[in-house]
Amino acid sequence: MARTLLAPALLAAGLFCALTLPSGAVAQPQPLQVCNGNWTAWASSSVETFWQQSTSFTSNDLSNTQVAAMMNAAFEEWGRPGCTDFDGAQGSNTSASPMDTNDNDHTVGFVNSGWPYGPSTLAVTTPVYNTGNCEIFRADMVFNGQDHDWVDGSPAEWWQADFESVAAHEIGHWIGFDHNGWPGSSLNPSYSGGTTERTLTCSDTEGVCGTYPSGGTSCSADRYCDCNTTCVGGFCGGSPGDDDDDDDDDDDDDDGAPTGTCGSGPLQSITEQEPNNWQGENDLNYFEASGADLTFSGSVSCGNNGNAYTGDADWLLLDFPCTGDAQFTMDWSSNSLVDFYVWGTDGENPIAGFVSETVDPPVTDDASAGGRLYVLVACWDGAEADYELNIDWSPFGESGDDDDATTPAPDDDDATSNDDDASDDDDDDDASDDDDDDDGRVGSVRTGCGCSSDGGSPPGVPAALLLLIATVLARRRPAWY
Repeated sequence: MARTLLAPALLAAGLFCALTLPSGAVAQPQPLQVCNGNWTAWASSSVETFWQQSTSFTSNDLSNTQVAAMMNAAFEEWGRPGCTDFDGAQGSNTSASPMDTNDNDHTVGFVNSGWPYGPSTLAVTTPVYNTGNCEIFRADMVFNGQDHDWVDGSPAEWWQADFESVAAHEIGHWIGFDHNGWPGSSLNPSYSGGTTERTLTCSDTEGVCGTYPSGGTSCSADRYCDCNTTCVGGFCGGSPGDDDDDDDDDDDDDDGAPTGTCGSGPLQSITEQEPNNWQGENDLNYFEASGADLTFSGSVSCGNNGNAYTGDADWLLLDFPCTGDAQFTMDWSSNSLVDFYVWGTDGENPIAGFVSETVDPPVTDDASAGGRLYVLVACWDGAEADYELNIDWSPFGESGDDDDATTPAPDDDDATSNDDDASDDDDDDDASDDDDDDDGRVGSVRTGCGCSSDGGSPPGVPAALLLLIATVLARRRPAWY
């Protein structure tokens, strides 16, 4: 099939041009190209597109760490709406040039001299696609370091630009969209001179959800819904059902969390899918969470060689659109020594976890958490164990009514009487009126993340975090047999 290189998608520098729409007009998302009715987009099997940082074409103004952090934040913003399956990942570094569109790298870098596109151009993205169906299979992104200084935040001078804002704009082109005129959109053709382009607008959401749909409706703000829909109780248009009593934003449970704070929506119940022991790019479970309480269940075999685990190890990558205080509770079925660890993205130490010795399950640890979390469940010794890891957002639901600690009625989300235990006849968290949470599941686990060309890193995992994880596991404890 013939392949064609798209003309570069440019972002012009300068003063923001206010765009006035005719009365009733809507600036809909626009594709870079249409082929036989198909919009330019990455393959549905590769919605977790990855980018690679150039170690040879670096910024004179920002460190590589700053560039990576802002690129990852910009990619995460495009994947934040619950209605999209899109997820951008950082792959392995490369020495390739971001100007070379003929190699197989997905390079992001800077040109600090010999910039060919003119001084008013801040950045250029060059997706490459199949002309028959507009399927993108490679892209590069280059930033103008010759004529502009790059900063993290609002620029103080006219020649400066906020890197994350421009990156978010360019990622819109990277995933197949052209400029549009929706006020404040990341895809406006001219840079505002501030940081407003860091966040999506409803028009951007319509584009990414229409092109990379998930079928979900979770949200943390109106901008993560279609332009004619508002975010109510953590869901676009409100959560499903508004006539019973749990998690449906009508009367009691988990529906009043402030925007951006976890604790809203129907309980999510997911099960591990093998392979998930993180030995390659398709060897990791990924789940885009809604911000509600979550249960992850599976089974794990046990073993150690005196320095590290030798049994099964279950990895789960979670993306929450929110942050909050969380309670992590692990329960398992045998007398085995089952451990769990939870990392954030800073790569310093686990934010939560428990190394079991002779304790009886369940075990609990609390932490402030949210955003991207990496969860490991592993077993040091004993028989194969079935386990369940629960993430309960504050206010915790161990007692009281519906996780909101407002009414002393032991009826929901507390695993003590008649809900969430698959044992009787109540109606919790599924917006129906019959039983437990079987119908309240949100989303599904995807195995693998299409993450990096070397198959060694899940989305956005810094090398330092990988090294730290290996160190933590290696010093687990000496064998006792």
